[in-house]
Amino acid sequence: MIHEIEFAQWDRQRQSRAALSALMARHPAVVLRNVPPQPRHQLNICASLGPLVGKTPDWGGRSYLPELRIESDQRINPYNRLWHCDTSWAQTPAQYTTLYALDAAHNCAATELADVATGFAALPKAYVREIECWRAFHHVLRSRQTRFSHIEPAAPAPYARSNRWQALAARWRLGSTMRAVKLAETAPPGVLHQVVATDTPTGRQYVLLGEHAWCLEHLGEAASVEALDALTDACVGQGAVHRWRKGDLLIFNNRIHLHRRGDGVEGRRTLRRVLVLPA
Repeated sequence: MIHEIEFAQWDRQRQSRAALSALMARHPAVVLRNVPPQPRHQLNICASLGPLVGKTPDWGGRSYLPELRIESDQRINPYNRLWHCDTSWAQTPAQYTTLYALDAAHNCAATELADVATGFAALPKAYVREIECWRAFHHVLRSRQTRFSHIEPAAPAPYARSNRWQALAARWRLGSTMRAVKLAETAPPGVLHQVVATDTPTGRQYVLLGEHAWCLEHLGEAASVEALDALTDACVGQGAVHRWRKGDLLIFNNRIHLHRRGDGVEGRRTLRRVLVLPA
């Protein structure tokens, strides 16, 4: 289930930084309704959970600006239809994913969440003993070249939308409360993660899988695809669906959830993504 809150109520109560972390520990997926569109609101909420994922250096070059990634139906990424964990290709994947609906038609595609901690807890004990020692390589390009080579990549984006000025303005408004860190992608074959991991905020065990996991350390490529697909299918049975409304801010634990774009493209949607690293 996704816990819902009205942004005006949350803002009026001036909830503390610790309050949001405690809320996310109890409800790993939360949606704030009717959040104003200015990036500073989303960034301020994200900054209370931990450092943000950055992309470009600020003018001084001493730190990074938070990445405000725009995902629009003007260019639909076919890989977003696959279950994935954001930035699992990094040594330290994002702890939380936040998505804000800049625009959302009533019949636009939903976002589906799969609770892979609950899925892991339901696995047979013999299966758990088998996978406890597994380690998987995560790499975006290698995964798409091998495990998902049957999927035709999207056409190049018609334009690049920069949010540098918005990020600079938010940095100026929020000051020292906002810190951004750039993630470095490991060269092929990618970063090696334990398949069974423990989520620090909740203490729950989960399986670290998703689209970017392409090969198991102890198996060849072909056998890895079969094993990863089977384990993913076994763990994504429990979940929730978020149907978008303009002004929604969806925050979910990126470690214990895999997520994907649901079917349906009749209505347009434009989402702004900000990622949060562990505190």
